[in-house]
Amino acid sequence: MAIVSITEAAQLAGVSRGTLYNRIKSGELSRSGDGVDTSELMRVFGSLSRARNTKTDEHPLTDNTGAEAPFGVSEQPSTPADVQLTTFLASQLEIVERERVWLRELVEAERQRTADREQELSDTRTKLDERERYWSDKLTSLQALLPAPEPVRRKRFLGLF
Repeated sequence: MAIVSITEAAQLAGVSRGTLYNRIKSGELSRSGDGVDTSELMRVFGSLSRARNTKTDEHPLTDNTGAEAPFGVSEQPSTPADVQLTTFLASQLEIVERERVWLRELVEAERQRTADREQELSDTRTKLDERERYWSDKLTSLQALLPAPEPVRRKRFLGLF
């Protein structure tokens, strides 16, 4: 969300600047650079509101119908700069969306590659197990063909043992 100054944050939260500084000092509210993030204000104080505009006596977060608009959002851009900003943000959103789709495709391709490798590994293990059984059976059958070993006779040492 947006970072606002301490004064603006106090107005949005409906508290004094001193209260904000006390909350920051106690660790209940975190400070971001030169101000406070509005998401932090919402976490600590709940919904945010602005003071009434004294010039027009309209609430800046409501439209003509009386329904509240999200914070910082107006229905139509009012100046050419707003139009440019809206166009720029829309193009950035489109770029980010394309990048998200591309990244999802990359992740899916990597998952498929991992699944293929796991299958290859499983097949290789199965083949190795079959080879081990084959050679174990061969060894057992060859050992059965060998004559039994003769017992080892010990020689007596000088006739004493």
